[in-house]
This record gives sequence, C-alpha cells and structure tokens, in this order.
Amino acid sequence: METVRWIISTAPEIFLLLAVAIGTVLGRIKIHGFSIGTTACVLIVAVLIGQLGNFAFPPVLRTILFSLFVFTIGYKSGPEFFASLSIRTLAQVAMALVLGGTGLLVVLVFASAFGLGPGTASGLAAGALTQSSVIGTASGALAQLGLPKALLEQQEANIAAGYAVTYVLGYILTLIYVPFIAPKLMGINLKDEAKKLEIELSGGEPPKTENLHYRKFQARAYRVSVSTGRTVKAIEEEIGGRTVIERIVREGRDIEPHLDTVLEAGDDIVIAGPTAAIVRARPAIGTEIDADEILKLCRAT
Repeated sequence: METVRWIISTAPEIFLLLAVAIGTVLGRIKIHGFSIGTTACVLIVAVLIGQLGNFAFPPVLRTILFSLFVFTIGYKSGPEFFASLSIRTLAQVAMALVLGGTGLLVVLVFASAFGLGPGTASGLAAGALTQSSVIGTASGALAQLGLPKALLEQQEANIAAGYAVTYVLGYILTLIYVPFIAPKLMGINLKDEAKKLEIELSGGEPPKTENLHYRKFQARAYRVSVSTGRTVKAIEEEIGGRTVIERIVREGRDIEPHLDTVLEAGDDIVIAGPTAAIVRARPAIGTEIDADEILKLCRAT
C-alpha cells in the first residue's frame, strides 16, 4: 500500500490513464444487449481508484485536458449545430431552454434544502443533466470569486465528485425512462411509431423485411419539376441538414453542380445527406425516380 501511495504522490497520471483504459474496456461489454457505455464506466472506475488516496494533478494538465475536451465537442457538434439552424429547430431550442431552466431550478432547490456548497451543487447539475461542460463553467465561476486556494481546490474536488456520482445514475435512468416510461406517458407504442418512421424514411415504398437497417446518410435521385429555374444553392439551403446535390444529368449528359447552377425541368439530380433531410426533398424538387445507374455512377466517382 505504501508503494501505491508513493506512486499516487509522484505520478498520479498513471492512475488517470489506468481509469481510462479499464473504463473503455468495461464500456464495450454488453449484457443482454445493454451497455453502460465508456464514459460512465470510466467515471465509475475513476471513483473506485480515487479511494486509494488523494490525487493532485498539475493544474496545467487539467487545463490542457479540459481544453481538448471542449475542442473535440465543438469540432464534432459545431458544424452540425449551425447547419441545422432553421425555423424548424425552434421547437428544439425551446425544449433545450425548458430542460436547462428546469434542471437549474431543481438543483437550486435541493442545494438550498440540504445546504450544499457551490461545488457540490454544480457537480450534481453536471452529472444529473449529463452535461460535462458545466464542470468547466462552474470551475471558471469559482475561480473568479477570489476564494482561498485550499477552499477553491476543495470546491473543485466537490464538483468532480458530484459529477462522477450523479452522471452514472442520470445516464442509467435516462436509458430506463426513454423506452419504458416515456411511451406510456405519451400514450404511444414504440413499435408502431418505428413502423411509421420506417415508411416515412422509405419514401412511401413498401417496407422490406430482409436486412432492413436505417442509414443515417444516403443518396437519392429526383427529377426536377417544382424547382425549375432555381439554383443548386437555393435548393440545398431550403432542404437543409447539410444536404448536397452531387450530380446533375441533363438530356443524358453530366452538368457540373456548382452553387450557382440553375436547374431545368427534366433534370435528373442526385442529392446526398442525412436520411431525415433527404426524405423532405421531394416537395422542393420533384418526383423521386428509380435511377440505380445514376446513383451507382455517383458513388463510383
């Protein structure tokens, strides 16, 4: 045990990497098709390893790792966020505001009722809402209060502890709530709704029973009628969802699809992008056509 404590005091990074490695392996294990996930498993392992002693990581390491975390989240979600902004997303914005406001209110009520400190309350909010960004926001806010160094470190430790404990619970309860409780509250049957979504995503075609799977991205072919005289850019912006017109065939010959290219009646076009956006393309363009050769040539190029 003395050796472990010596390693903790001299090289705590070893246990950090150990928690990530063990948590990643455990997160891939599925029992009856259910998996807790890598993030939750890493947190559980980190909490257990944390019982071995007091870990003091260099501030510069924490800053670098958190900055990398924020960067990767923004790099992955940023383009999707701005590309999806439209009138249709106002309902989702309203839901996010309601969810965030409700979560903040509940945390403030419990913090006041149980006398929780700002660090613990922030950690509970971050974990219960599964929003890791709250950790950085709370840590930055605490740093601006001018607290003594010892008290500041204690509050930051409370943030991490509260987050680690409640994240797992919030994650598991969400997995239970969505498939079992939410459908009953909404009065719907998930299987029936899944069949309706299948028909919608198939563009009205009969559902297939063999090897059927949902693809997030795909390409479809349409014959231009409604969008005659409009540019490629205008069509892509109307459909949204990062859709792209990849190919235009006009009277048997290819037309380079530039943003300012004007579509003509009878053009056969191939549009690619997320399935949820592609199925909305028909009213903006025209009739969907069976053009396997066009799609094959498009994918080949």
